[in-house]
Amino acid sequence: MVLLTAAFGVAFVAAQTEGGGSNVAIILDASGSMQAALGGSTRIDVAREAVISTAEQLPATTNASLWAYGHRLSQDDPAASCQDIEQVIPLSAVEIDGFSGTVRNLDAIGYTPISDTLQQVAASFPEDGSPRSIVLISDGEETCAGDPCAVARDLKLNNVDLVVNTVGFAADAATREQLQCIAQVTGGVYYDAQDADQLAASLEAAAVVPDGAVRIVDPQGNPLPDVAFSLSNAETGESLGSFLGGGSVPAGAYNAEIRLQELTVQPVTVIADETTDIVVNPIIGGQVQLVDADGMPLEELRFSLTDAQGAYVGAYLGSGQVPVGEYGVSVATIIPFETTATVVEGEVTEIVVNTETGTIRLVDAATEAVLEEPLFEVSIPDGAYLGAHAGTFDVPPGEYNVRVRSTVRLETTVTVEVGAVVDIPLSTETGTIRLVDEATGAVLEEPLFEVSIPDGAYLGAHAGTFDVPPGEYNVRVRSTVRLETTVTVEAGAVVDIPLSTETGTIRLVDEATGAVLEEPLFEVSTADGAYLGAQSGTFDVPPGDYTVRVRWIIPFDTQITVVPGASADVVLNTAVGTLQLVDGSGALVTDIGFEVTSVDAGAYLGTQFEPFQVPPGTYTVLVRGNDTVERFDIAVTVAEGAVTEIDVANQSTNNPG
Repeated sequence: MVLLTAAFGVAFVAAQTEGGGSNVAIILDASGSMQAALGGSTRIDVAREAVISTAEQLPATTNASLWAYGHRLSQDDPAASCQDIEQVIPLSAVEIDGFSGTVRNLDAIGYTPISDTLQQVAASFPEDGSPRSIVLISDGEETCAGDPCAVARDLKLNNVDLVVNTVGFAADAATREQLQCIAQVTGGVYYDAQDADQLAASLEAAAVVPDGAVRIVDPQGNPLPDVAFSLSNAETGESLGSFLGGGSVPAGAYNAEIRLQELTVQPVTVIADETTDIVVNPIIGGQVQLVDADGMPLEELRFSLTDAQGAYVGAYLGSGQVPVGEYGVSVATIIPFETTATVVEGEVTEIVVNTETGTIRLVDAATEAVLEEPLFEVSIPDGAYLGAHAGTFDVPPGEYNVRVRSTVRLETTVTVEVGAVVDIPLSTETGTIRLVDEATGAVLEEPLFEVSIPDGAYLGAHAGTFDVPPGEYNVRVRSTVRLETTVTVEAGAVVDIPLSTETGTIRLVDEATGAVLEEPLFEVSTADGAYLGAQSGTFDVPPGDYTVRVRWIIPFDTQITVVPGASADVVLNTAVGTLQLVDGSGALVTDIGFEVTSVDAGAYLGTQFEPFQVPPGTYTVLVRGNDTVERFDIAVTVAEGAVTEIDVANQSTNNPG
């Protein structure tokens, strides 16, 4: 290990890039947990606006891409949801209107495949020597197969210019540790955000491609990758995160806190396009090493350390060299465990990790072949979730809950022993539900039909056909055609749901001319009250009885019957006359309100100030009055095409035509 020299030394080494601009990929967590409430909104709503705000602040020379996971496929199908990773905006200069529209349309419904996302995003960058960084915002840890910290470390080893900055949004301790590790092993920065303001500030800072770097070296200039340190802004005190050995950061003045025998704070200035070396003297510390029961090193297993005061020291893979002292150790085994370690000068402190496991397998009930899909979810009885897995999953001895949530639904509890294999049999036999034309028998690709099982588990909306395990299902169609039925599906059989595609047409027409009216809108409901929406002009519907409401000056409802191939007309008299207030000289009055009620329809039409067009008929008008005009009401008759004037001075009416 190392000890800071009495005379703090700083050396500068240029780190020029070959490319013209910088590239940043933003990864937005759109998993189901992002629907959690936050400050009168939801996490996903707040995150969407923060991402848009960040994109608006990016320099013109920065190319940005946007990736999302969990935004299209729900947790009902874990296998599919764990593969739901998409580059929704390709790497390019930001066009903010298009960027904003895309971001605001992202949903949050699925799982959290961080490992696979990092690999895909890293592979998407151009190999042109330009600076490149990833910004990952997540409210939860990996829920699919993979160790994101190990993946990030491997990416860094193969892609030395890649930095991953992470933002934990309302993150719990386990999520924070995982995201810190991802940032730390790539030389990036972890930001913690608990509300909308913190998220916006963190994202903006994380998305700025660092233009400088800092590293710890010995007096000979040799890098010291195991030295833990943190940086904070010299003026504001705002933390920039913790690092191991070095990291990429924006140019600026910082205070470096170096964790050696004692916490030492020293100033450091980072300059753009240069690497700032913090020179320290080596000392003899000790090493923490993970080993199995036979004493063999476990080099791929992640663990983190905290010091005696509980401050986070760093994340390590397999082993780490640290100063002498007492440490808390958190080991990222399948079921994480915590212990303590005493590091002694010049010695290796071994942490024995029980690596004995048994295996849970999902197998075909008929052939016993291992099934790579659907994924199965594993948790322990106290509720700790161990992720969704494909085919097999090795676990420590113990009791586990296993659940499958694809079209096949399964929940069971198993006991796993050392070296044993526990098979979960799953029937892969299916039958088919089809939506077909009642007249021709042809499969209908639209409308979609929804399928659920009697206990209420929803299996999604489908087009044309849907393969399901044998059993009973509820099927519903909710387009202009309404249908609900229950079917029983047998293995290898096809169950057809016949749907009539015959239609008639509802039309809104002018009483005088018979012409179709594109306005006003009319609303249509079925006889049993199902609302089919507001329409303009015409609307094709299946044969049957309907209620039509016309949102005219005086709204009205009417009942019509639609027959196949024919038009059912709703007739509207569009003739109107005009009501208006005038003073004693006949001048228009618009600063006094008047309330209009139709005597014929018994309908209140609201308060008006400007001339008001109404159908011919009898009305009661209440003139509200003001400082000079007394409040009064009056009965008036409005004729087609005529203007009926109410004289507020004489409380009389006049119809000049």
